[in-house]
Amino acid sequence: MERQATDDKPASLSVIVVSDYAAGEEKSWEDLRRALRVWVDQEGVPAEEFILVESSRFEGRIPSDVSGIVPNMTILYIDAESSYELKNRAVEAATGDWLAIADDGICATAGNPVDAALALVTGMVTEDSEIVTVLVGAEARAADTERVRQQVALAHSQVEVEVHEGGQPLYPYLIGVE
Repeated sequence: MERQATDDKPASLSVIVVSDYAAGEEKSWEDLRRALRVWVDQEGVPAEEFILVESSRFEGRIPSDVSGIVPNMTILYIDAESSYELKNRAVEAATGDWLAIADDGICATAGNPVDAALALVTGMVTEDSEIVTVLVGAEARAADTERVRQQVALAHSQVEVEVHEGGQPLYPYLIGVE
């Protein structure tokens, strides 16, 4: 499956780092410094945005040198109880593209999870396909899920579309084609 963008603009990358391991301890700052330096030293497509997300209880306590390691880094302080909450709030704030990932890697990028899901299905469905199964993630919006179901049924009338609550974190949709 060949990678495609769902619109004419090149894909933009958002990097999110949740800084909650041993939060506030000197070791965690050293680990974070190393991770950020490794990111800066990498070659390839640069991130459009780089978001460091931290618990609001550490606001003002991140060492000043950490905030300057990645030039375009934004630090979000979020009132959250878990790394799961921190990550999800950062994803909501990110402006980068959504990725559609198949067995052979990234096959499409899109500005929203619905278009990414639709591009993935289009790349996976063949004339022999019979069923498209959509597992809905914990953070997926009901209206988006209904749009995915309707658009898949409309674009691929030969397949049955099944939608199930998967409850998985991070991924709004996991999709299988039989």
